[in-house]
Amino acid sequence: MAEAEVRNGQRRPDWEGLLDVAEELRQVRWLLGNIAGNLNDVARVANSTGEIGEEAGTVLGLVRRIAGRADASLGELKEQTR
Repeated sequence: MAEAEVRNGQRRPDWEGLLDVAEELRQVRWLLGNIAGNLNDVARVANSTGEIGEEAGTVLGLVRRIAGRADASLGELKEQTR
């Protein structure tokens, strides 16, 4: 991301960078919706069989990956707004 512009002694946000972060967060939200559907499938199987299948580990891995992306995007946003 580009550095924030300084004008009249005040730092101004890099709007292009902020829009990039906003798009990344929209993608994260979409992915979380898909993961929620996968988690519902895992829960349905667990409720009907009494066992948690291997898919639960896959879903957990997706959650961790997406949480990492969200953390990175929020970190970028924090840098842009300083």
